[in-house]
Order: sequence, then structure tokens, then C-alpha cells
Amino acid sequence: MFMEQGIRGFFRAWAPTLIGYSAQGAGKYGLYEFFAVRQRLYKGIIPLWGRQIPYTMMKFSTFEKFVELTYKHVIPTPKEQCNTPLQLGVSFACGYVAGVFCDVVSHPADNLVSFLNNA
Repeated sequence: MFMEQGIRGFFRAWAPTLIGYSAQGAGKYGLYEFFAVRQRLYKGIIPLWGRQIPYTMMKFSTFEKFVELTYKHVIPTPKEQCNTPLQLGVSFACGYVAGVFCDVVSHPADNLVSFLNNA
């Protein structure tokens, strides 16, 4: 990418990323004190990691694999030749399926974190 677009390629489409991360940060950290997350988090930090790490690994690996399989077996057109709404639809559908797999993997540790936080 750097060879083709130079330094501008690294900053391409920065506005949506900035808006998305800003909204996420505002919600996550803006309500941090209100919900007393800081006090409850440390009790279950190891189970929290036991949930979050497999969840994240499963999310990225299954999403990428399902996108690849969708363009290989379901949509006969290469991704680069598909229009934007179709690409977004594929991403949405594959993200949904990846979310199901994430839930299955992280559910036991999620229950443990909930139990520790309620104790």
C-alpha cells in the first residue's frame, strides 16, 4: 500500500475511523465511573481475559474465513468487482455468523465473570 499510495494511503478514510472510535470511547469511558466498572473489573480480570482473548481470536478468524468462503462459494464475482452495498451485506452477514461463534467460545468465561461481579 505504501508503495502505491505513499504516506497518504495510511491516512485514507480517517474520518469514519475517528468518529467510530470517538463514539466508542465516549460511551465506554464516559459511563465508566457511573457504572463503577473500575471497582468490579479487578475481581474478575483473569476470567475477563479468559473470555475476551478467545472471543477476539474467534471473531477475527471466523469473520475472515466466512468472508473468504462467501466470495468463493456463494457469490461468483470477485470481491473487488462487487458493488459497495453487496460488500457491506457480505460483511454484515459474516460478522453476524462470527458473532455466533464468539458467543459459543466466550459464554463459559462470561458466566464466570458475571458470577464474580455479582458475588
